[in-house]
Amino acid sequence: MADKLRDIKETTSDAAEIIRELGSPELHKSLDKIKETALTAQNILANLREPEMVKNIENIRLMAESIEETSARVEKMVIEMKATGVIDQASSAIKSAKNAIDSMGDQNGVGEMPIIIKELINSLKSLIDELRLALLSSKQNGIIHNINEVVQETGSIYKNLKE
Repeated sequence: MADKLRDIKETTSDAAEIIRELGSPELHKSLDKIKETALTAQNILANLREPEMVKNIENIRLMAESIEETSARVEKMVIEMKATGVIDQASSAIKSAKNAIDSMGDQNGVGEMPIIIKELINSLKSLIDELRLALLSSKQNGIIHNINEVVQETGSIYKNLKE
């Protein structure tokens, strides 16, 4: 019986302590902060449900998709350019031009000048021919076609964002 009385006394003491803590100013401040946070969250959710915000979120989603598609197309264009060898030929032409310019400053290299100029001209001719071929194929289904599509998509994104 003494154990039961002791349990009742401890339970009553614990309940009294809880009631005292519920009445403390610190607890009220904490509860007020929780209430403010909940109200702020409700306001944010209400704002997110407004038609303008829903449209903005949809526009952002569309823009992200378009950017992802554009990135894939640009990557494909770079791969196509590397495959055609245009980048390598342009690099070769630049090296030839650099060698020609360097040899102009070097009086000992004057005899090599005609050879270097011929190499430069040949490199430029082959680069131009390669660019013509790449341009023709690109207009039909390659890089330029992709660029046109990217420009059109970018325009539509701009229109959507503007609305």
